[in-house]
Amino acid sequence: MNIRNLSGLVAAAFLSASGSVHAMLFDRGGGLIYDDALNVTWLQDTIYGAGSLYDDGHASYDGAMTWENAMAWATNLTYFDSIRNTTYTDWRLPRVWSAPWAGGNCYGYNCVNSEMGSLYYSTLGRPGNPENPIPSPELFVNFTNYGYWTSTTFWPPDGRSWVFTMASGGQVAIDQDAGFLAWAVRDGDVASVPEPTPIGLLFFSLGVLAVFTRQGGKYSRLRGKHQVSNASVAA
Repeated sequence: MNIRNLSGLVAAAFLSASGSVHAMLFDRGGGLIYDDALNVTWLQDTIYGAGSLYDDGHASYDGAMTWENAMAWATNLTYFDSIRNTTYTDWRLPRVWSAPWAGGNCYGYNCVNSEMGSLYYSTLGRPGNPENPIPSPELFVNFTNYGYWTSTTFWPPDGRSWVFTMASGGQVAIDQDAGFLAWAVRDGDVASVPEPTPIGLLFFSLGVLAVFTRQGGKYSRLRGKHQVSNASVAA
């Protein structure tokens, strides 16, 4: 392989990796989806709590819970990752980030000040209040268009917490005694080998190129000496 061809392969690898890094969701296996925009890991099953002791909503099998039960379910959840042979216990409900007393409340549509808002609008690219139902994203299991509790309470405290509705992208404060779904999330990634960054891959590729360049130069010098030696013998 000559240097020109190798350089082309290095550039192609770099561009390919750069594109993959910009993807937002990664299926890590074991029922876990990594969101690199938020640096969190979602449970692939969005109603994993259905049928649990905390399922006290409309029925004992639909996954709907009061806010208090949803919080308790996420806090006490233990999940075994069969791919990495690890049990995770640091689960929680998704958050709303902006402090309401700082003017950060967002009602209705196009609210990206929450983890579910970021997932819905930025990562999945869904429109607010769509006219027609949107198909469920392929990476998730039991994805529903119902509302999901967040861990964030309304301010000033009045017995309400924030709910995000996947049917329309709406965010609203609801009485904590109502029945909504609970979707568990944890901070960070579970992958044992991190995704390559463009800069990291670039430096690696340049290192490989430099090695091949040195080897190519060495081979050229040896070849030149060999040719000189043959010419001397022929003379």
